[in-house]
Amino acid sequence: CDPGAVRLLQLIACYAPDNIPRAILGGALAYDQVDEQLGLLASYSMITLTEDAVSIHRLVQAVVLAAAEITPADGDSPADTALSWLDQALPPDPGGNVAAWPLLRALVPHASSIGSHYPDGAEPVQLARVHNEIGLFHQSQGDYQQALNPRESAARIYQTQLGPDHPDVAVALGNLAG
Repeated sequence: CDPGAVRLLQLIACYAPDNIPRAILGGALAYDQVDEQLGLLASYSMITLTEDAVSIHRLVQAVVLAAAEITPADGDSPADTALSWLDQALPPDPGGNVAAWPLLRALVPHASSIGSHYPDGAEPVQLARVHNEIGLFHQSQGDYQQALNPRESAARIYQTQLGPDHPDVAVALGNLAG
């Protein structure tokens, strides 16, 4: 099997299992390369592939994640790369960019899921940014209760990783107060 397809499957497993937007997959990789690898994974029934989204069965996801923990990949972990792709896919101005709201709505479960792959206190700053943007999106939708968890997470991660006096901590706390 193609090692690139195996790596892609490990990355897909880091997201929530259903309706992963194809637009977030690949990061800086060539679209054709990712599309070919997705086709290969679908041909082996490892994923369900539609024109706009990818899904992975929960049992396949569990097995892939367990194997990825036993055999760490070279370089970034699958969770780090999946987080980077998710961060790159976030559109600017999640609160005011109305055209991006359907994509943001689709990214919400994946932003929640990706955080579960990091131990408490060891979450990267990039995860705080993703959570902050998702919190801004929820706030723009008037869903203040849903905005609370990602906002609290962002403030906690920024404070843990950057220290209490960092400007990003102040912004995150200001967003949380809002």
